[in-house]
Amino acid sequence: MPTLGCFLSVSIWLSFWAIDTRAAAGLTGISGEQSGFYAIPSNSDRWMKMGFIRAPVDEPTPFNNGYGTDAVAITFDRNGKVNSPPVYIYTITADTNQERKLRLVVPGISTMESVRRLYGRPFKTNVGGTQVWYYSIPVFNPFVQFPSER
Repeated sequence: MPTLGCFLSVSIWLSFWAIDTRAAAGLTGISGEQSGFYAIPSNSDRWMKMGFIRAPVDEPTPFNNGYGTDAVAITFDRNGKVNSPPVYIYTITADTNQERKLRLVVPGISTMESVRRLYGRPFKTNVGGTQVWYYSIPVFNPFVQFPSER
């Protein structure tokens, strides 16, 4: 029975620390290095706990006529290289086109210039001494639009 108790305590610990993200790990980047990203729903507080409070996320609501904004956060080290997997904060569902682009961002290899070519001009800030670039991705949810006047 001690083995079962140890197994249960480990699984409870893992489920406690499990975050509501989908980690796309084990993907091969262009250079052959491991690449991946985190996709976190916007209704989770996990992305705020990670320090991405300034991410330009806006839920699609009837008040903005079904339009909203997803965000991508990419962190860089002092040498201008991506230092951790990017974080994709989505409002409705994770977009497969964004997932494809995020697979091209390889920590330790991708540079600021390569990310700028891929995504364009960022909104820049610092989080805990680390430079973070945010990108806004427009989204639309037709199910939360106000009914049209007829």
